[in-house]
Amino acid sequence: MQNSRRTFETVESFTFPNSREGFDMLLSKISELGIPKDKIRVGLEATGHYSSNLAHFISEHDLPLLTFNPLLTNRYKQGFSLRKTKTDKVDACAIAQMIVSGKGSQTYSSSLYHNEEMKSLSRYRSQTMQKCSKLKISVSRLVAQNVPKFKEYLEKKLSEHKPYKVALSM
Repeated sequence: MQNSRRTFETVESFTFPNSREGFDMLLSKISELGIPKDKIRVGLEATGHYSSNLAHFISEHDLPLLTFNPLLTNRYKQGFSLRKTKTDKVDACAIAQMIVSGKGSQTYSSSLYHNEEMKSLSRYRSQTMQKCSKLKISVSRLVAQNVPKFKEYLEKKLSEHKPYKVALSM
């Protein structure tokens, strides 16, 4: 593709497994091009855990990586066609065009990988806490219905033990 400042070359799209072997295959294809790493631009949609391992792998091998929000990629494609086509080849072409145009990309860094991991852990913690809260409500309701005096007894007996007090107040 031709840009006013630079010349870009795209390669035929191909598929590879989302695994270490597939990533090595991608790296081999890139090496076969014989282009210096600083002249290569790799782009992919940031699709959570599906793309995070590949993004980290590419970053570890010092290849410039641009990530795209899938919603923006979809909107970009809609600007060129009214058809609702969702294939890997169509997405790859849209991402290549977005790389050339310089629109909608975010440069990937390994700190993003760690931020995403932290977000994932934070979401998991939040979901776990919500599940615990729902379970506590269910248990409290069952105890109140079946053994109403038990809750009073338990609160009285365990009130001097801080961990139990905190658990009862949740």
